[in-house]
Amino acid sequence: MLFGVGVALSAAQGRRQRRFFEELALFVAFGHAATFRAEYCALGRGDVCPDLRSLNRARKAIGMDFTTARRNMVDSQVRTNNVTDMRIQKAMLEIAREPFLPSHLKEQAYVERDIEYSDGRYMMRARDFSKLLAMAAPTQDDVVLNAVCGNGYSSAVLAQLAGMVMTLEADEAAIAKTESVLSELGVSNVAVVQASPKDGLRDQGPFDLIFVDMAIGMRPEELLGQLRDGGRLAAIVCEGGTSQGVLYQRNGDGISQKSHFDAACRTITPDFEAAPAFTF
Repeated sequence: MLFGVGVALSAAQGRRQRRFFEELALFVAFGHAATFRAEYCALGRGDVCPDLRSLNRARKAIGMDFTTARRNMVDSQVRTNNVTDMRIQKAMLEIAREPFLPSHLKEQAYVERDIEYSDGRYMMRARDFSKLLAMAAPTQDDVVLNAVCGNGYSSAVLAQLAGMVMTLEADEAAIAKTESVLSELGVSNVAVVQASPKDGLRDQGPFDLIFVDMAIGMRPEELLGQLRDGGRLAAIVCEGGTSQGVLYQRNGDGISQKSHFDAACRTITPDFEAAPAFTF
């Protein structure tokens, strides 16, 4: 039995158990699963709510090697999920995630989950992000509109794969932060524009590729109208409680769409929430 599975836990015990598994995720992300197993066994495998202090001490003693964590992320979350494009793997190895997160979240940068770094704003897990990139298939000839700037990480990775990236952010403080991090990383082919993600950037289009970093709950008609003929729009579409990576493509006056993979992402960006259904 693993930590009280099948056992009724108090609220406090539940919180400690959740924290325990968060610690496990960090050990795995930084490549120290063996150390975790040793500490785990020392604590007692059947304990409902293990004392986390020794685990905390062990992780702090190990330290945080972000380069190793980034390599582990690509090996275990990207390659193993059938993302075989070496350009994508290389870009995700080169662009660090932690500079785009606030200090208290940096150590979680490579954990296999979406990370909420601000109210309602999430950094997409590496698995979904890499598969979205593979589906979008950016090239060095592409002019890309990254409709949801987020914390800037997706734009930095796209910049390694495309010729030019324009990314949209409505908040001035977020723009300044993103521009600062991109500058520190030496990313020079990204322009951060103050605009609404939902409205796109019609006066700068049409675009070869439009990328939406986070899930949407509606068909993005305004953005689809900013694709050139043959252009693609890549997004995770969340409908009816399920999420899928969907590729839209303009062919003359028509737009085709095809689902390519199931996604874990369930958080819909506020700019692309579906309108409430009418009820009597």
